Amino acid sequence: MFLSRTRHVTAARSLSEKLELYSLLSTVLLGFIAAYYVFNQYSECGKDILCYDIMEISGCVTCLIGVILSYGMRKRFRALINRLIASGAILPKHSTEEFEDAVTASVGYLCIIIMGVLTASVFIGYILAAFTQSAAEWHEALFSCWAASVVGERFGRLIRYARVASLVTHSGADFRINFWHPDNAGGLLPFSNFYLYTALLASIPTLWLSFWWVAIPYFDNLGLGYGEWRRTYEFLWIVAIVLLFFSFFSPVFGIHKEMEKSKSKLLSSLGWIRPALTDLHQKMAAATNLESALPQYNRIDDLKKLYSSVMDVNTWPLNRAVVTKFSGLSLGQLLIPLFANRLMGEPFSLDKILDWFFGNN
Repeated sequence: MFLSRTRHVTAARSLSEKLELYSLLSTVLLGFIAAYYVFNQYSECGKDILCYDIMEISGCVTCLIGVILSYGMRKRFRALINRLIASGAILPKHSTEEFEDAVTASVGYLCIIIMGVLTASVFIGYILAAFTQSAAEWHEALFSCWAASVVGERFGRLIRYARVASLVTHSGADFRINFWHPDNAGGLLPFSNFYLYTALLASIPTLWLSFWWVAIPYFDNLGLGYGEWRRTYEFLWIVAIVLLFFSFFSPVFGIHKEMEKSKSKLLSSLGWIRPALTDLHQKMAAATNLESALPQYNRIDDLKKLYSSVMDVNTWPLNRAVVTKFSGLSLGQLLIPLFANRLMGEPFSLDKILDWFFGNN
C-alpha cells in the first residue's frame, strides 16, 4: 500500500498531493522512531511490564494503526464518486477525470487547518500536563506534535472527503436524486456507507483517549505516575469528538439538505394537484349518482396517493443497517470506558461521569 501510494505522490503537483507525500514519509519515519523507542525500552526493562511507558507505546501503536488504515481513504472516495457518476446520481459538468481532480485539489487547505489545530492541541496538552520541564520531555512533546500533524493531515482529508456534498456542488457537478430508488435513500446510500468508514477511522483516537482517561488512576496505583495526563486527555477527547462530528453527522446533514432541496422541487412540480383535487371534489359533489361520481372519486384517490408518496420520501442518505452500525459505534465509545472502569474495580458512578464533563475530578 505504501509503495503504491508513494509512487503516485512522488510526482505531486497540487497542495493535496504534497501533503499526502509529507504524511507518507512522516508515517514511515515515525514508525521507525517508535520501533527504536520500544527496542530501547525492551533493552532496559526486559520482562518487567511496569517498567515500560505503556501509555506512550500504546499511543504510538494506535496512531500508526489509524494512519495506516486511512491510506485506503482516497481509493474508497474515488470508487464512491465513480459509482455515483456511473449510476447517474452525480452529473459532472466536465469529464469524470476533471471532476475527480477538482475534488482532490480542494482537499489541501482544510488539511493544513486541521494539521494546525491538532498540532496546537497536542502542544497545549503537554503544557497542561506540565510535561515540558526537561530536554527529554521537550523531545517527546515535539515528537508527539509531529505525529499530530500527520494525524491532522489524515483528519483534514477525511473531513473534506466526508463533506462530499459541497465538493460536488463546488466542482460544478449536480445531484440527480431518485426518490424511488430501491435503496430508499434517493440512490445516495453509498454516501452513508463511506461516512460509516470515516466515522470508524475518527473513532480510533476517541476510544484510546477515553480508555486512558479511565485507566490512568488504575496505573497510578501501580506507580506509573500518569495522573498529570488526565486533564490533558479530557481536553484532547473533546477535540477528537468534534472531529468525529465533522466526519459523520455534519456530512450526512449536508446530503440531507441537498435531498430536501430536490424534494421541494419535486413538490413544486406537483403544485397542480391541490387545485385539481378541489375541482374533482366539486364535480363529485355535483354528481347525481354513484356511476357519475365514481371516476372523480378514483381520480381523487390516485392523486392523494401520489402526493402522499412524495411527502413520505426519505430525505436522509441512510438506511436502518447504517443507522444501527453507527449507533453501535457511538454506544461502544460510551460503554467501553464504563466497562473498563468496572474491570478496574471502580463501580459505575453518575457523579464521576458528571465530574468528567464539568471538571471536578
